[in-house]
Amino acid sequence: MLLTESPPLLQVHCPKTGGRWLSAVLAQYAHGRRILSKHAPAWMIDDDERYREIRFKPELIRIGTVRDPWSWYYSLYLHARDHAPRVRQSLNDWGQNSPNFRDVLYGWTHPEKRSRVNNLGVLWEPAEAGGWEGLLASELGLCSFSFIYHYGTKASWKKPFGKPTFAVDLFVDCAQLETAVRRLMCRPGVALPPPVTTSGTGPHKAKEAYSPDMLAWVEEADRPLIEFMGYTPFGASAGAIMNTRGLGARRRTATE
Repeated sequence: MLLTESPPLLQVHCPKTGGRWLSAVLAQYAHGRRILSKHAPAWMIDDDERYREIRFKPELIRIGTVRDPWSWYYSLYLHARDHAPRVRQSLNDWGQNSPNFRDVLYGWTHPEKRSRVNNLGVLWEPAEAGGWEGLLASELGLCSFSFIYHYGTKASWKKPFGKPTFAVDLFVDCAQLETAVRRLMCRPGVALPPPVTTSGTGPHKAKEAYSPDMLAWVEEADRPLIEFMGYTPFGASAGAIMNTRGLGARRRTATE
């Protein structure tokens, strides 16, 4: 989590959304300083009296980076596959003793088909109990639930129902970070370092990892996020910066 004074921004970072690049840029160009941990969820500000002044600062804009779910899942998989044994074991847990992307993705997009897994978020673990129950109750895939955990209020991920209440004001699209950061800093002409591809590969590699049915799994599991942001597989959102109001949390329709 990064705080800047000019402009007054609070950046919250869910893993695999390009937030590391954004943090580096804000630290360099807006004199950002880190508070709490790198991947601390936004709701922790509300729980920590040390940050009471920040919590009630009216001009402060809270931002969170997001990414199209198809790319996010593949990036998470590649990162975990090459990570520490504990993280790699979480792939086996999600894939029911299979580390293959297809099997792991099925678990991530159908968590109700899996038993409780350790290391729920693969690269993050809920700071409080209730993560697994919240994931199942949300009726969402792991991507959308991860965004709600990091960017929503505590009640939104612990007891999700209907539309979540977000603790950030804006979503910033990973595919349009340069445009977004220039707008946020009100410096349209500033020269920026090129964003890092967070998956370590280009979009064409991610596309090769998906079959048509796998694409459909993600479309169903993360439908509210996809529709709200205007995402297509491996593409950019409808806008580089989007207001969090109006995003729904439920996956299935009333007839399912």
